[in-house]
Amino acid sequence: MSLVDAGMPVFIPEDIASKEPVLLSQGAEALVIHTNNDEVVKFRPSKTWRLPELDKQLRKRRTAQEVRVIEKLARNGVNVPKVTRSDPAKGLIYMEYINGISLKKLTWDLGANEEVKKMYQMYGEAIAQMHNLKICHGDLTTSNVMVRDNLIVLIDFGLSSQEADVEDKAVDLYVLERAIQSTHPLDANMLVNEIVMPAYERRAEELKDKFLSDVLVRLGQVRQRGRKRTQLG
Repeated sequence: MSLVDAGMPVFIPEDIASKEPVLLSQGAEALVIHTNNDEVVKFRPSKTWRLPELDKQLRKRRTAQEVRVIEKLARNGVNVPKVTRSDPAKGLIYMEYINGISLKKLTWDLGANEEVKKMYQMYGEAIAQMHNLKICHGDLTTSNVMVRDNLIVLIDFGLSSQEADVEDKAVDLYVLERAIQSTHPLDANMLVNEIVMPAYERRAEELKDKFLSDVLVRLGQVRQRGRKRTQLG
């Protein structure tokens, strides 16, 4: 795979560089790039500080796992970007471009009006569906949800995991709570306690998720741990 300098933070594959790439986001592990054929490419570049063989294995495994998670969610009715193709050995995932607005920006623009509340309700329901499939997102925030045609689309599964247990699910929910409190402090209590969590619980009950009560109990424990850490500084 030939890598070239296309004005990105790192060298990117030549075939992507030829498609007028625009950097959408950059995380610790990957770049998300929009191309001129209205496609999104997620690229995990090599880490020069890692042993080459280990780097190759990690990039391949994490890319393949992310694809498996996205495709499993799609098969089970959770709105996620459609994967058009992937090349785990090169750290590449090609997906549809979601032409919409992040839930974060929508909330900032409109406040917690009825339209926005409906999106948060959908978010809670989608998380319940995801957890029922034993999948955790790993980075639930309002930035990782797109709103398109009055529906939500979950994005960025780079930290996701399969075979999630009760602790994993509780931490997933706690991360979301903290993200909403940090990003939307004025409406956080209402959005979490009156919209997201009730929607999560209702959908989990509809799905007959036998671990729901355990997850809620564990979530309370995770909150307590979080408060203790905050008090200790």
